Amino acid sequence: MQDRIYSVKCPSCGTVHNGPIGYMSPHQGYFYCQKCTATVNINPDTGEIIPYEIWTQHNYYSKRSHYPGLYELEDKPTKFSPNLLVKAMFKPKEAFTELYHISSMEMGIALLIMFAVLTSTISFLAYQISGSDNIAVGMGSQLPISWVTLALISLPLAILSSLIMGWLAAKISEYFKGRNDFKKTIALMGYAGMPGFVIGILNSMIIASSLVTMPDYSDPMDLDINALLVYAAVIGVIGIISLIWGLIVYGSAVSVANNVSFGEGILCYLGAAILVGILSAILMVPLAFIMI
Repeated sequence: MQDRIYSVKCPSCGTVHNGPIGYMSPHQGYFYCQKCTATVNINPDTGEIIPYEIWTQHNYYSKRSHYPGLYELEDKPTKFSPNLLVKAMFKPKEAFTELYHISSMEMGIALLIMFAVLTSTISFLAYQISGSDNIAVGMGSQLPISWVTLALISLPLAILSSLIMGWLAAKISEYFKGRNDFKKTIALMGYAGMPGFVIGILNSMIIASSLVTMPDYSDPMDLDINALLVYAAVIGVIGIISLIWGLIVYGSAVSVANNVSFGEGILCYLGAAILVGILSAILMVPLAFIMI
């Protein structure tokens, strides 16, 4: 039977299939959706999709689903779930599986904005309590930039970076035969921001308490090397914990959103973070020259 080219939208995930179809009989064709792995049956004569109940069986031969049945259509209203926000910190895969059908990209973006604002506010309050109006850098030196100005610059960049990382992570998932679902990736990444927020609070408390007790080191002879090494070690340990915890939680979010394994989800997110980090470093060079 001669192949005919069709352009058909998958009713399950909305992906448009462009190309030939297979034939079950002269009057029934089919194609495997590359995104959600559903088998969609169509009428070769009219190009119309045969009713949903007939094609719900997934094509498990093309790719094993890591979350069987999760990607079927379910009409559930979007809602904010504070309990799952906490659960995402300790049992991320379970939390994101529960959140998949009740979270939306708009909710994810709202959470990204909320965490960015809260983190910036807590950092500002910590430095105010410590008595530092500006950002201390080096020993006794300060940047001529206030926290309010920094927040106005950093908040939009942080939110934009998160959106770009979500898009890149979903895109990279295609290399692992993932769904490349940007909307769901962002929806779940919003909830994944909770561990970073907790680590941010801890970091702010340590830095603020250190600034309160830190002597005036304008004279290099007054430097307490041991105290500085202890401080650096504490910040380093927190940084390592933050990195590992973040990879686990964000990797789980990417995994559930795009139907890839946990390890593949971590690789997708890590690759996206590295690319965004390189881009940010390139963009920050001219900004640094402007500030000097």
